[in-house]
Amino acid sequence: MLPLHARRAILAHWRASPNPFCPTIEMLLSWSSQETFTSIGGHEVSEFVAFGQCGRRVHELRFWAVAIDAMPDDVVPLIVAHELSHVFAWAIGNHANEKIDRANLKLWGVDQLSLDRWIRNSSLTKLERIANKHVNRG
Repeated sequence: MLPLHARRAILAHWRASPNPFCPTIEMLLSWSSQETFTSIGGHEVSEFVAFGQCGRRVHELRFWAVAIDAMPDDVVPLIVAHELSHVFAWAIGNHANEKIDRANLKLWGVDQLSLDRWIRNSSLTKLERIANKHVNRG
């Protein structure tokens, strides 16, 4: 999915980290800085929660486990590729910009529109109910 030059840039960025445990990749029920959005791909949508996020200068990737679990298998790689596009942008000195990330994904042959459609058509309320059920179990 990702071209060789992108994979090499991402690995070089991560290897340059002083943290020996880089990258950190987490599947979480929620996180304190989880963002909400009202637009995806330029289209107004009901408010939804970020399904993935980069942190610590893109040395940390977080994914919302509830959404990932609910996604069809062909959509999951798209959210991972989207987050890796943020890492790639940082690696080449072009800090996170959604328009540039989308352009990179298109060049890489990633169908961002399929991800956008799934997000627009998914029921956030249903996903949040599932998330609350998981949190309340503990």
